[in-house]
Amino acid sequence: MDSTIYIFATLALTFLIAGTVLLIAYLANKKRKEALQVFAMEQGFSFASDDSAAFGAQTFQSSFDLFQRGHGHKVRNSLQGSRSGTHIAIFDYQYTTGSGKNSHTYNQTALLLTLANAALPQFFLRPEGFFDKIAVKLGQAGINFDDRPEFSKKYRLTGADEAALRALFNDAVLAFFEGIPNLCVENGGDRLLYYIRGKLV
Repeated sequence: MDSTIYIFATLALTFLIAGTVLLIAYLANKKRKEALQVFAMEQGFSFASDDSAAFGAQTFQSSFDLFQRGHGHKVRNSLQGSRSGTHIAIFDYQYTTGSGKNSHTYNQTALLLTLANAALPQFFLRPEGFFDKIAVKLGQAGINFDDRPEFSKKYRLTGADEAALRALFNDAVLAFFEGIPNLCVENGGDRLLYYIRGKLV
């Protein structure tokens, strides 16, 4: 009898802890959503709690690396507006890799800028990881800057037009990214996408 009571007590405690964690997460998400709504209103931006359909056609079919990953793409808590001719979209983006027990869902906040009259060279800037270091050993290095070793240590910059990218990533730009770890930036024509993988802002 004592062992049965112990088992039930353990199960009850487990469910209580799990329920508490879920409740805290729900309340935190609710509070965050309300704060984003207030921020959007103060900035004169529109807000949508679920904007997947609106983003689908243009964004998920783009060449951005982030949107090519996994499946089950969703956009939530979308804020949209404009400043000085630049369209701004801030949103939480979700995708899933794998399936069943091997699935993993990623969530990150992304900033998508559509620039007016801009013609930036195509590039992909991301934190340098373990496999990138192996690629360097195999002679497949990205674009490095000898006078900014800290940037080259933290980031992998790739793009077809190296000369244009070296001009774009001047000393001030390189110093900016040195101070912000783990940031991913993708350029697709007149659009710039910023995010930290797996990070909700």
